[in-house]
Amino acid sequence: MSNEVGTTVITTSLELKEVNAAAVLVESQITVKWTNDTTENPPSILEYPKSQKIPAEMDPELFTRPLPDAKKVAAEPIESLGKSYDATVYDWKAQLESGPMQVKGWFSDKFPGRQIKLEFENPNGNEPFVEEIIELNIPNS
Repeated sequence: MSNEVGTTVITTSLELKEVNAAAVLVESQITVKWTNDTTENPPSILEYPKSQKIPAEMDPELFTRPLPDAKKVAAEPIESLGKSYDATVYDWKAQLESGPMQVKGWFSDKFPGRQIKLEFENPNGNEPFVEEIIELNIPNS
């Protein structure tokens, strides 16, 4: 993200630490680089249930959306890390610290983690803020 003050680059590193019978453990570490400074936050462990039953009264598609109120707007190919993926495109409004922001996201079941790219509407009307995978390391592959 860049503006008249400078450029900010936020890097989130996720590392699969463990898969057991009940959960998947992922280590998350975030580094923020400003024009003249860098902050490296300590890593934290995120725990996700390994499986979960979908209640009979719920639409299973609800669990494929990035957020419950996200709307499917397109299906299109997108390139990431030198490969093409057939992606489902969703659109939703996120409530951020700076206020509401429109978000567009590309997701594919063939891409590790499903999320390929997010575009956040820039409230200043400039180019959107973009979040995308720039490196993917899969051990033993």
